[in-house]
Amino acid sequence: MNDEVPHLLTTREVTELLRVPISTLNRWRRDGEGKGPIGFRVGKGIRYPADGVIAWLAEKESAERAKDGRS
Repeated sequence: MNDEVPHLLTTREVTELLRVPISTLNRWRRDGEGKGPIGFRVGKGIRYPADGVIAWLAEKESAERAKDGRS
């Protein structure tokens, strides 16, 4: 088991990284099932594990490449 504490990103940090509006990230989270990176509530805010955001982004890129036939 990994004893390291994950680096958590705020909603704003994720939207800046992905260059999408906050409303888009909120909609992805609300709609669920892979539409956006997994986030969870910590106190009053939503936090996203940085490694999860990067993995989600890599998965999206891989799917686009496969769709375009560019593995």
